[in-house]
Amino acid sequence: MEISEISEELSYLSLLATDSGLSSEEISLLFNEAIGNSSNVGEVCENIQTSLETQISTAKTEPGGTVKPSVISDNGTLPTSSTGGSPAEVGETPTQEAGEAPTETGSAPEPSNPPAEEAPSP
Repeated sequence: MEISEISEELSYLSLLATDSGLSSEEISLLFNEAIGNSSNVGEVCENIQTSLETQISTAKTEPGGTVKPSVISDNGTLPTSSTGGSPAEVGETPTQEAGEAPTETGSAPEPSNPPAEEAPSP
């Protein structure tokens, strides 16, 4: 795995854990346990993913008996990143994707409501 892939995967897993309602302490514990169980980076990512799947599945049911929506797909795997193309390599500048907001052009915004004209007094 390349550094950019590892960074992207760990960021995604951290975001997934946060979105699943895990506290920062729980996330830190999951990551530390995964790191302690292996020195292989690929295995560390797999350990984190497995631990997250376990935590999410046990926390999926709320006290009232309702089920929270799961971020894990039906086949039990985490969805792949939705960034579209391949991630930028180290030292490259990522390209802007369609649908992103345009950058500031420097022109002044037009007023939303033009000033009302005054009616002449009789």
